[in-house]
Amino acid sequence: MLEITAGTAQYADIPQLKRLWKAVIPSESDTYLEFYFQRRFEPSEVFLLRVNGKLVSMQTAMRVSMMTRQGECSGRYIYAAMTHPDYRRQGYFRMLDDYMVGQLRRYGETFTCLLAGNSSVTACCERLGYLPVFGRWMQFVPLYRDAPMPPIIPLPFGKFSQLRSFFLERIGSERDIVFHPGLELRYVYDEFLLTGGRICGFVENGVERYAAYRLMEKQKALVLMETDGDPFMTAQILMQHTGMKKAVVNTPTQQDDGGMYRLYGLGRMLNGGLFSKRGSYMSMMLD
Repeated sequence: MLEITAGTAQYADIPQLKRLWKAVIPSESDTYLEFYFQRRFEPSEVFLLRVNGKLVSMQTAMRVSMMTRQGECSGRYIYAAMTHPDYRRQGYFRMLDDYMVGQLRRYGETFTCLLAGNSSVTACCERLGYLPVFGRWMQFVPLYRDAPMPPIIPLPFGKFSQLRSFFLERIGSERDIVFHPGLELRYVYDEFLLTGGRICGFVENGVERYAAYRLMEKQKALVLMETDGDPFMTAQILMQHTGMKKAVVNTPTQQDDGGMYRLYGLGRMLNGGLFSKRGSYMSMMLD
């Protein structure tokens, strides 16, 4: 007879959690695992399912907030969610998710959200009640300017956090925004840099700006994840400094010259309410 138990993690579970992680993602580096368990692991926010004592499934529920016209509400970003390959398609992840949702409702959380890595994950999440509600405008742009550009400099966390808060306030009147508060943002900032991202500062028309981006060296392309400046001018600045020939520009709102709207994140309400018909935006998430 199977004994199935769900609960939150303990520090003593870390060795088992590392083994589960490696079983699901064999290519994951030890450096990243150490970073996660030293910097992000908070037992009360990690939900686990065991079968006959063996850890088979986990989810981390990272604290986030959503800024809406009705005010700010709290929720969780689902992160590091996985099930051991030998225990998939047996309903175990749904059991864990049901347990987690019950706990989060008790805590008063109003929503959960996540980024799905592929279509099969998306389909699984939709069966759990998630809807594709988080979107952004995307446009592909070539390098077209040869004029001198302002210098860019690595941006320390404090300045990044300050500039980003201004950015969120500015776009908050247009769309609901999910964002990482306080200490969570520091973790996101450090993980973004650890995994190859870059965050820089520059001056645009006399105003300090920030940009978060990734490079695709083989494609000679740049992905502009987020900026509080003019997105296309920012892309041109970064392409000239990095030697890239094209860029994918992401923006929270539609730009004058078009682009395409892409739904890229999933959300689920826990304690009533609906996501805004204006569309919602995840700010500086890890994708």
